[in-house]
Amino acid sequence: MAKRASTESVAQIIDEAKRMAVTFQMKEFTDRAARELKKPTRQLKCKFCFDGHHTSECQNIPQAEKMAIAIQKKLCLTCHSPAFHLPVNCRGLRQNHLLCQGKICGKNREYHHNSICNKKEHTTNPQTMSKIPEVDDIQQE
Repeated sequence: MAKRASTESVAQIIDEAKRMAVTFQMKEFTDRAARELKKPTRQLKCKFCFDGHHTSECQNIPQAEKMAIAIQKKLCLTCHSPAFHLPVNCRGLRQNHLLCQGKICGKNREYHHNSICNKKEHTTNPQTMSKIPEVDDIQQE
């Protein structure tokens, strides 16, 4: 005949299992944190001038030359990463606030990042357009 385990021993086994589960979760958490700390921090590097800033914030290269440099270096015109992805998979298309909002570019369906637009009518974000006072409003004041 098999002996039935007493309720005390069952409770002890359950408590031990809970303690081991918590210990395992803590070890997993600390191991993940240690891996994150060991990861080298990625240095910012502009793809136009190779300085330590984001490509979209480059002030060293004239605006008129940025589009040509991006094409020459085979960069995606929407997200500035190497253009080895299909336009439908481009992460830049999901970030409308980074796309050129110029009327000329939109009319011609020229999708590109607002930092490389070389049209005379430079890009403005439609959200910021509402904050810019109209000429008539300024003259009335």
